[in-house]
Amino acid sequence: MQFFRSVAQALLDFNELNPIAPLQLLLEVLNSKKSLPGEMLSLVLPNMACYLDCLPLETGLGPASITWSALLTQLEILFRHLVLLLSTLDDVEPLLRIMVSVLKVPGIFVFKVSFQ
Repeated sequence: MQFFRSVAQALLDFNELNPIAPLQLLLEVLNSKKSLPGEMLSLVLPNMACYLDCLPLETGLGPASITWSALLTQLEILFRHLVLLLSTLDDVEPLLRIMVSVLKVPGIFVFKVSFQ
């Protein structure tokens, strides 16, 4: 947990860096795979949840709203893939922690998506 706090704080200390960018890159890589390996997800999802817990999400979207939009799109794609794998996951708690973290962001309602 301390590692993720340090990384998030280091990224927040510089205006040029965005603490959301590492998550976006990770999600892009995961979503580009044809199938998600379960053993990788059992490591990635808890770490992603932990990193999101370390971000000051209460500060809102601010100038990073474009990045949040891209991140939420990538999260939606990942969750749609994970629906098919829920029975193979050892623990769904990290998924719930990720969802709760995203819902804590003030102004998140701006990014409503219509489901088909």
